[in-house]
Amino acid sequence: RTLRNTTPVPRLIQRILPAIMSSPNPQDQASAKRSRAQSPETDIQQKAPSVDGATAKRAKNEDEEEQEQHLFMRESDVGITQFVTAGWGGFDAIIKHRFSDFFVNEIDPSGNVVRLTSYYDAVDPTPPMSEEQKEIASLNVPENKALAFDAAFVKLAEILGEEDSARIRQLLESEDDEQRSFLLDRELDKGQRKSVYGITNNFLPTQVKCETVDGKLEFIRRSANNRSNSGQGGAPQRRDGRGQQWPHDGDHCYFVMQKENHDTMDVLFQIARCLRSTTRSFGMAGTKDKRGITVQRCSAYRIDHKRLIGASRNLKGARLGNFSYGPRELKLGDLSGNRFEIILRHVKGADEQSLGPVLEGIRRTGFINYYGMQRFGTQSISSHSVGIAVLKADWKAATELILKPRPGDRKEVRKARQVWSEQKDARAALALMPQKAALA
Repeated sequence: RTLRNTTPVPRLIQRILPAIMSSPNPQDQASAKRSRAQSPETDIQQKAPSVDGATAKRAKNEDEEEQEQHLFMRESDVGITQFVTAGWGGFDAIIKHRFSDFFVNEIDPSGNVVRLTSYYDAVDPTPPMSEEQKEIASLNVPENKALAFDAAFVKLAEILGEEDSARIRQLLESEDDEQRSFLLDRELDKGQRKSVYGITNNFLPTQVKCETVDGKLEFIRRSANNRSNSGQGGAPQRRDGRGQQWPHDGDHCYFVMQKENHDTMDVLFQIARCLRSTTRSFGMAGTKDKRGITVQRCSAYRIDHKRLIGASRNLKGARLGNFSYGPRELKLGDLSGNRFEIILRHVKGADEQSLGPVLEGIRRTGFINYYGMQRFGTQSISSHSVGIAVLKADWKAATELILKPRPGDRKEVRKARQVWSEQKDARAALALMPQKAALA
C-alpha cells in the first residue's frame, strides 16, 4: 500500500535497477554446482533411505501447514495483540467469506445514508445565484454575437459618452495593425471601471481586452483569429468535454455508485473508458473495499447524466444512479462516515453469554475503529515490508519482495515473477509485467 499510494511500482523498479546486482555469473553457478556435488551433506541426502508412505504423508502435511502459516499475515505479526475489553480473548470467524457478506453504505456530510434508489432520473436544481451571476444576468447579453456587439456600444455610451464609445467601435472594426489600442484620456471611478469591464467581458469577450493603466482604461483589439461579428452567443459559452454547450447550472454531475467485488478506481476507469474520458474527470468522497457490496457518491465534471446512464449499462459489477448536479467536485473526506452490515460465518468461541460484556462496553463507551490487517495487506508478502525496505533504501530487498512469486498471481504476473525468480533480471521481469498489475 505504501508503494501504491506514492510511486507507481513499475516506475520504482526502473529507478532502482542500477542498484540491483546483475545476474549471477554462469561460471559462478557452475562452481556452486560442483561444490554441492562434492559436499558430504549432499552425498548423505542422496543416499538417504526411503521412508514409508505414512511418514512421507505426515511430513508433507507438516510442510503444507508451515507454508500455510506464512501465506497470510496475522495480527500478532504486526504488533496487534490486545483487545479493548479487559479479559476478552476474542473469537474465531470468517469475514468476507462471500463478498455479499460485507455491505457498506457511505454517509454524506448531512448524515444521510447513501443508497441507490433511482437509475434514470436526475435532479437539476437551480442553485442560488451569486452577486456576480446576478450582475451578469442583469446585463441581458443577447445570444447572437452580432446583436451583442451592437448592444455593447449602447451601454458603453451610457458610461463613456457617444464619442468614446464610437472610437472604441471604430478600433474594433478596423483592420489597421499599427493602431490596435485606444487609451481613455480621463480616469474613471471604481464603479464605472467595474461596469466597463462587465460590458467588455460579457458582450465583447473575443473582440477586445480591457486593462487599467495608471487609473485610465486602455482598450486593446484582440487578434483577427479571435474576432468574429457573427455566430451564436455574445457571452462565453459553458461547454462539456465534447465541445457541446453545457445546459446544467452545476458543472459537476453527482451520482451514486453501487459496486460488487470491484475497486472504486477500477469502476471509474471502466466509466472513463466507456465515455472516452479520463479518471481525472471524476471525484469521490472516499474509496471503498473491493471485496464487498459498497454504495458511495461520486462526481463527474461536465458529463451529462444521460451519458453516465449509457455507461452504466456496460459496467461489470457496478451500477450508477441518483443523478444530480452541483457546483463543486467531490473530494476525499466529503462524507461523515460509513455504515457497515457484516456477516460473520463459521463462528467459534463466542456465544450470547460471552459476548454480553463486550456489547455492553460498546453501548456504554463506544469503540475504537478497528485498526487491522487492511493497513498492512493480507498477502504472503506484506506491503509494509516493502515500504520498510524502500525507506531504508535497500533497493535489492525491495525488488526481491515486489517480484518474488506469491500464491494467487494471475498467469501474466506469475510468468513475470518467475523470470525474476530464475534469472534475477528485474528489467526482463518488468517487460513481461502487465501495465496495471498491483505488485505490492
